[in-house]
Amino acid sequence: MYSRPFHKFGEGCIKYSDRRYFILDIKELKTKSERVYPEIVINAPNPAEAAVLQSDYAGKGSETTAIMTYIYQNYITRLYNEDVAEVLERIAITEMHHHDILGTTIARLGGNPVIGADNCWWTGANVNYAVNLKEMLLDNIKAEQAAIQNYRRTIAKLTNQSIIETVECIIADEEVHIATFAVLLKYLEFWK
Repeated sequence: MYSRPFHKFGEGCIKYSDRRYFILDIKELKTKSERVYPEIVINAPNPAEAAVLQSDYAGKGSETTAIMTYIYQNYITRLYNEDVAEVLERIAITEMHHHDILGTTIARLGGNPVIGADNCWWTGANVNYAVNLKEMLLDNIKAEQAAIQNYRRTIAKLTNQSIIETVECIIADEEVHIATFAVLLKYLEFWK
């Protein structure tokens, strides 16, 4: 007889799973949260707050790195799994949205949204060039967890409530990415 169905992991994209069947609708995998981003209100320049956002925007473990990593993974994965490649591309697009928000906010605060942080220019050496799908997914989960920790440290340094709420929305998206990568990992492990 069938074993207990796999629990609803990843917002209902897994329709049914037991030892013989694993049905996954990849198109239903979420790549962003349902939270609505607030309008960012900036009443006066604040270069100090702009500097706080710079590392999340274009540092080593930044949105810039996430975008380039997921786009690279999309190119590699597309050779053998179009569906997973599409999910990686959609996550990269969500990261581009974060990048746009952070860069625009840095500029509005009076900062200069250069592609670099902590006195270092951003470099392609920051990209994770793993080619094994399981390794990619495990590394992506770790990178998203690190990003969330970095964003929480950023929030602790911010004073503008609308920017804090925006960063909280970014964190919610990153949490969705972790759940999505975990579902893809379960899917991959099921079929190995």
